[in-house]
Amino acid sequence: MILTIATRSNGQFRHRAIDDRIPKNHLLRRINAFMTEALAFVHEQLDPYYSEIGLNDKVPHHSTF
Repeated sequence: MILTIATRSNGQFRHRAIDDRIPKNHLLRRINAFMTEALAFVHEQLDPYYSEIGLNDKVPHHSTF
């Protein structure tokens, strides 16, 4: 899974991929893999409640916060 973070500079949002910034052998990657597997049952139980349409992937304007 590719995680992104949004940073703001000069009033504009910029997305950066976290996966590109964390080394392949970093402890956080092992923790992520463990937690993803350990909590897979939660995703299965909550799957019927997720929208089939999905959400808009655009970052909202800062004035909407």
